[in-house]
Amino acid sequence: KNQESLIKYATASETVEPVISQLVTVLLIGCQDVNSQARLLCGECLGELGAIDPGRLDFSTRDSKGKGLRFVTSVEDPYFAYGLLMELTRAFLAYADNVRAQDSASYAIQELLSIYDCRETATDCPGSKLWKMFPDHVQEILEPHLKTRYKSYQKVVNWSKVKKPIYLSKLGKNFAEWSATWAGYLITKVRHDLASKVFNCCSIMMKNDFKVTIYLLPHILTYVLLGCDQEDQQEIYAEIMAVLKNDDTNGGRCEDSASDLRHLSTQTIFSMLDHLTQWVRYKFQKLSAEKAANKSNKDNTELQGPSEGYGEYQSVVRFLDLIPQNTLAAASFRSKAYTRAVMHFESFIMEKKQNIQEHLGLLQKLYAAMHEPDGVEGVSAIRNAEPSLKEQILEHESIGLLRDATACYDRAIQLEPDQIIHYHGVVKSILGLGQLSTVITQVNGVLAKRPEWTPELNTYRVEAAWKLAQWDSLENYLAADGNSNTWSVRLGQLLLSAKKKDAASFYETLKVVQAEQIVPLSAASFERGSYQRGYEYIIRLHMLCELEHSIAPILQQSDSDFSKDSLNWHARLEMTQNSYRAKEPILALRRALLSLTKR
Repeated sequence: KNQESLIKYATASETVEPVISQLVTVLLIGCQDVNSQARLLCGECLGELGAIDPGRLDFSTRDSKGKGLRFVTSVEDPYFAYGLLMELTRAFLAYADNVRAQDSASYAIQELLSIYDCRETATDCPGSKLWKMFPDHVQEILEPHLKTRYKSYQKVVNWSKVKKPIYLSKLGKNFAEWSATWAGYLITKVRHDLASKVFNCCSIMMKNDFKVTIYLLPHILTYVLLGCDQEDQQEIYAEIMAVLKNDDTNGGRCEDSASDLRHLSTQTIFSMLDHLTQWVRYKFQKLSAEKAANKSNKDNTELQGPSEGYGEYQSVVRFLDLIPQNTLAAASFRSKAYTRAVMHFESFIMEKKQNIQEHLGLLQKLYAAMHEPDGVEGVSAIRNAEPSLKEQILEHESIGLLRDATACYDRAIQLEPDQIIHYHGVVKSILGLGQLSTVITQVNGVLAKRPEWTPELNTYRVEAAWKLAQWDSLENYLAADGNSNTWSVRLGQLLLSAKKKDAASFYETLKVVQAEQIVPLSAASFERGSYQRGYEYIIRLHMLCELEHSIAPILQQSDSDFSKDSLNWHARLEMTQNSYRAKEPILALRRALLSLTKR
């Protein structure tokens, strides 16, 4: 067991050992894998490693050669070719058991090596420099592709018959299909010769591997915008808005593929818009430098007029201005990318010269979601009007005054007895205060009058029942609503399966619950700062790992050496973030596990 060494690396000093930071980075990247089994295994490893405090991890050494930190502006850039060929090499190795996918990767590698003339030569040409950038083990994989003779037999798609926007249409039901179809359509709009060649040879691979699509989509969009007309621009705008405005009304009950589609597609749009914003910034600096050089060189005065580069810069800026910042803020909020939501919201206020007083409610909601009590307090301080009941509640909750929040909710229930949101609030507050028996009494009372609210409110009494170790009540509550799949209900199902010693049901549910945590984590891991953003889900994986280790001896009595002591509970708690939000759920589950395993 390497558990002891891992714990030593993670807890021995103020910041963890670099190897742990690298391990977390690799596992987060693994959570984006196309293969769901690989994603699940990476999630399990994150659970075994434990929810290490984000403040103690160092992600700055992400790429020792600096290749990951360099902004790639065009397909001519050798770093673009390097990144793409590395991505295709990864795909080539990943599909060892899928001949068609591996052949697609081989074809794309063969064509790219030819386009960039990438080979080992005696001269110091760009192709040779590119070849030398690859590590030896990658060169070994690329070398045979210099002599292969793959041909593409891709069917020609009649794009005029494809329904637009593609998102959520017949060809946009899951993320891999939507991203590949949209990228394939956009490639037909690229006017730049080299870019068109590069994208076309990779399009055959996009159907098999969405990571290749994600790598290419920002570049494809940039090239389309450089040479497209008003109609094309409008189509791209409609597709982006279809993704950003898709408010998932099913909440927690969406199917895995739908949840996958919503999280990953929104994140992909963010990455594409970020790339465009960075491209605009880069282009602006370049144009400013050229203008300064022209000014100093008096002979060139007014010779060129507005350059072609300026026209391209303008067309991308115009497109970015089309996307409303408040829509981006709302989509970020739904994706739980709260810091991004604040950034877009501030841009919206400044660009549209909005009166901030009209939007304080949303700003306060954002700060509350980010657990920034100072921000919530600051919003209250600059508010001119009297705060509404909702705003008072938000303020009380953010600074932990849950009794005051409960009083406000009671008042709200008197004013609007038919609004279920107030009942949610009051029960959450009582649960936060640790009054578990009161939660069960309150929910039972409400459901006696309003049985149709069972799917909504059942989750609270389920959570209270397993925290109190009332297993008979837990079984009754779970039977009352079989469709709910919130985190509390899932833990209740797992603990009940363990209590009944039903190993098949336990491990089946465990796999489903782990997969449910990895979907939002994989979307978060496309951005820097992803560990902090996905920390809630990493804590859950940490808890599932402890749950599995503790329950295993009950389910298989023969394996007596595999007891709860195989995990160092004390050290695992020490390494987590030093906050109530991080530690309380772990301790609550441990209490339930101890009451379950002592019998």
